[in-house]
Amino acid sequence: MLETPHAIVGAVIVSKVVNPYLGLSLAFLSHFVLDKVPHWNPKINTDIKQHNIAVMSDKIKDTPHVYGMKNRPMAFSYTPRGVFRYLGSIKKVYVFVAIDIITALIAGFLMALSQLPDTRMVVLIIAGAFLGVLPDITKYPYFLFSKLRYGVYKKWVLFEKSLQVDVDFIPGVFVQVTLIILSLVWFFS
Repeated sequence: MLETPHAIVGAVIVSKVVNPYLGLSLAFLSHFVLDKVPHWNPKINTDIKQHNIAVMSDKIKDTPHVYGMKNRPMAFSYTPRGVFRYLGSIKKVYVFVAIDIITALIAGFLMALSQLPDTRMVVLIIAGAFLGVLPDITKYPYFLFSKLRYGVYKKWVLFEKSLQVDVDFIPGVFVQVTLIILSLVWFFS
């Protein structure tokens, strides 16, 4: 599921549950429940594999900097030119993910600010939104740094991925937009 529904649902749960410890715990656990709801998700790892990109690997210095040639990994270069070529190859997915993350941040902060002057509730709502997305945040380094893909961390990512119930784009986004709308109606009621 996208980050925005996770953040909004986490924030709403914390705002409606009287006990803050229970609310924060439920905000975190809501992530796993929402991942079981059929939804659409951008496929960052699949996109990386489809474009045959060696992401931040130690083999970069041994790999010729050939961009987009078939059967050769696209080397990630830390030069500005290398960064832009890398980003251009998988730009659509990352732009979508960036917009989603920014939307989640804005939504969480606006929901929190709507509770002013109750600063306790402001902090709780921000924490609830953060806990709602935390399981996804912990996965980002796994996809970006190949050296991290082993042991307990790999098991965690595979477990979290196993919960996903993916569907096609239109029904999957419809479910998430509906969830966001219903959550916001509940929040502001």
